[in-house]
Amino acid sequence: MAMLDATVGLAWPKAAWEWADANLTDFDKAFYVAVVVNLGFYMLSGIPNVIFSQFSFFDKYKIQKDSKQRAGQPSLGEVLKYVVLMHLTMYMPLALGMALASPFWDSVKFNYEDLPAWYMFIPKLIAAHYIEDLYHYLFHRALHHPTLYWIHKVHHSFPEPYAIVAGYAHPIEQMLLGAGFMIPAMIFTDHVAFWYIWNIARIFETAEAHLGYEIPWLPLTPFHYLPFWGGASFHDFHHSHNAGNFASTFTLWDKLFGTNTAYVRFQNEGSTAKKVE
Repeated sequence: MAMLDATVGLAWPKAAWEWADANLTDFDKAFYVAVVVNLGFYMLSGIPNVIFSQFSFFDKYKIQKDSKQRAGQPSLGEVLKYVVLMHLTMYMPLALGMALASPFWDSVKFNYEDLPAWYMFIPKLIAAHYIEDLYHYLFHRALHHPTLYWIHKVHHSFPEPYAIVAGYAHPIEQMLLGAGFMIPAMIFTDHVAFWYIWNIARIFETAEAHLGYEIPWLPLTPFHYLPFWGGASFHDFHHSHNAGNFASTFTLWDKLFGTNTAYVRFQNEGSTAKKVE
């Protein structure tokens, strides 16, 4: 059933997809289109910070009221150049490897007429979020070990994060945590559309986590309402205090493994942990 045949929900642009069917190979769709989608939506994910910073109305939703540019902290221009470079040198090889995994793609559909109804993607996306987040928790926690922290320290250049810095990380970290993003893609992609949607969903999830604003009525992703969703405040605490909260999306794993104690004290008693200077 093509997605346009669903009576309720998202209607895909039929003409554009049929143009792609006529003019692009399956490899083009799996690799080049995915790269454009990923970089394009990553840049779009930074727009909310630009808007919020221009209107005082949003100041009350800012998590760290006293945030400021730290000495030696990369500027926005430097961040943008770095994340584009990382996209081209880190994401592209991962996407290329995905596209070249021919036995995997043999079972994947590419054409418009094979598009499933939009609601068929929802349970897969939900499961993908939880799987990726568990992987992220385990490897992120490992990167905080003293012998490995030199890798992760690059990402912690920002005690007050904003959306675009989600991708500001050491190349080793990019590859290591990027593999966790690929696992659900390999499990759940039965149509190339899922590959695109999972890219977009993960981008806006991590953008919300690094946003620096907690706006309950304006989530960046509909998955914000899933059980154990941490929101921006949860991951912001990790950046501001460099303590616990190793999962990027859900509070579940930190609760289960007991790495949220500093955050719980912070919520119940106020700041008892020292902020990063």
